[in-house]
Amino acid sequence: MNRMKKIAVVLSMMVAFALGGGAAAAQSSPRLAMEGARRIAVEHVPGAQVESIEQDEEAGRVVYEVELRDAQGREHELVIDANDGRVIRSEVDDEQDDD
Repeated sequence: MNRMKKIAVVLSMMVAFALGGGAAAAQSSPRLAMEGARRIAVEHVPGAQVESIEQDEEAGRVVYEVELRDAQGREHELVIDANDGRVIRSEVDDEQDDD
């Protein structure tokens, strides 16, 4: 029985290491390139122009933060999952700059 416990502990450690290593690899090398995030953002807000795009980390995952401006001058901010391309969050700022 003691040998079985050792095997179970070793297997558990191997699984934990493999899962942790996979997460670290996903963070260092996202599946979605920045240009793919740009395309998704423009599809999400048709007719808008991308003003900036940055890679960041949010809640332990790699994301792209994309700022766009639509034809009415509204600023949109999207957060896109860099692993699967899902739009995690979409916000619109209706206030226009009065420079």
